[in-house]
Amino acid sequence: MKFKEIEKCLEELAPTAYAEGWDNPGLLAGSYEKEINKVLVCVDVLSDCIDKAQAIGADLILSHHPLIFGGIKAVNDGDFVGKRILKLCESGINYYAAHTNFDRAVMVKEASKMLGLINTVPYGDVIETPEGALGFGVLGELEGEMTLSGFISYAKERFSLERVSYFGDKDRPVRKVALTPGSGAEFIDEAYALGADVYISGDIKYHNGVDAGEKGICVVNAGHYGIEKLFVSYMTDFIERRIPEITVVSYEETMPFGYA
Repeated sequence: MKFKEIEKCLEELAPTAYAEGWDNPGLLAGSYEKEINKVLVCVDVLSDCIDKAQAIGADLILSHHPLIFGGIKAVNDGDFVGKRILKLCESGINYYAAHTNFDRAVMVKEASKMLGLINTVPYGDVIETPEGALGFGVLGELEGEMTLSGFISYAKERFSLERVSYFGDKDRPVRKVALTPGSGAEFIDEAYALGADVYISGDIKYHNGVDAGEKGICVVNAGHYGIEKLFVSYMTDFIERRIPEITVVSYEETMPFGYA
């Protein structure tokens, strides 16, 4: 199957038009006419990921985070991004990214399902689409009230998280949850205004959390990768169902940082 046919399926799932203006989703390297037989799905296109794609004979890498964000004036092996782009091109591997378009169209809904949230409404740079209003976050309710401590344990289990950091009283009862997968510090105030008891997201800095606690909203920092890793399992399943003639392989990523 030619890549341009696969792209139509990806556009149906998460139109690039849903992405933020600063973002850079889509085909970032390769040919629309290339025949695709095997796809490697990942969160980030690291050098090891490209090595894996070469080893298994993948024709396409599909990632969540784009390797190319800003303008590039030169592509050479003296730059850590350029080196990976060269490696992709020299190997004849197409590369496609689905980022904030996927966040709006898929990631938020899937993450809220994993937490079992009900009565959900979108927030965070909401746009109107044929599928309805879509944002970078969702506000919903748990089926029953639990303490912040209980919610932390629940979220860790649901998202397979080793550790999280949090701000707030562990004995505080929570039921209304605001969720932003990935980096969501900028939406804490909106979550607070919507009446959330707890806000779960990634890239929450010290002062973000402290200020939120002063306002009266608990914060759970799941890390940027913590929730967004669901991209790999979701897209692997999507391709297997939607394009069964293509072989799809999940890149076995681990947390990109450790705890000491």
